[in-house]
Amino acid sequence: MHNKISLLKNVSGLLSVCLLAVFCLLLVSSPVMAEDILERPDGTVYTDETTGYKLEIHDDASLLEDTQLHALVKDMKGLVKYGSIGFFTTNIEYRSTSALAHDLYDKYLWNQSSAEESGTIFLIDMEQRNIYIYSNGVIYKTITNAYANTITDKVYKYASDADYYRCAKEVFDSELTLLEGRKIAQPMKYASNIFLAAALAILINYLLVKLFSRAKSPSEAEMLASIAATQRMNNINVQFERESKTYSPRSSSSSGGGGGGGSSGGGGGHSF
Repeated sequence: MHNKISLLKNVSGLLSVCLLAVFCLLLVSSPVMAEDILERPDGTVYTDETTGYKLEIHDDASLLEDTQLHALVKDMKGLVKYGSIGFFTTNIEYRSTSALAHDLYDKYLWNQSSAEESGTIFLIDMEQRNIYIYSNGVIYKTITNAYANTITDKVYKYASDADYYRCAKEVFDSELTLLEGRKIAQPMKYASNIFLAAALAILINYLLVKLFSRAKSPSEAEMLASIAATQRMNNINVQFERESKTYSPRSSSSSGGGGGGGSSGGGGGHSF
């Protein structure tokens, strides 16, 4: 009986030690976990030590939850090796979404001291109800205006459904696909090509029908040969009346210079 009591005490003591150890581990790890989950990404949240490019998050319109912003940061990190990356949302009044995207890039991403400028931002403009991709430098050589329009044409439906995280994720996934040298679907481009081909075929058929169905017109030589013309000039009298002078100054050329600094990239967007 005494041995059983001693054994129970030992087991109870061992369990107490284990519970204390687990509690201590939770206390030590809880600040890190809380920081990862509760801190809302805002501003410069990541900088690549090798390239110096950075990742910017500015959800000023509060469209995404904290957990969604953390997930979006992970989605965007793969792009930072190609240039600085930014996600912006706004509900302020501005002259245009494209101008706002340009100015946001210049304010937060443009690096005047960088020898190789490169960056792209995705903007959700709640005031204008537009989404817009603006790129500059090295990335702009890949994410061209045409591709920016293609991507936003593909994802605007998510913004229309208020699924802003899915919208942003699809944008950055598509950009990463292009920057890695792979291709993305371009349904609008294919549809436009089909439409142009059909229109061209109709035009060619019309011209052929028009060409072969009309009556043959006489040639210019035949028309001139059929005209009977008689010319007669009698008693020609030429008289000088007056002479006038007109001043025509030489036009002077002027060269205009570019004004202001800032990025000179481009982009495209879509309303939602």
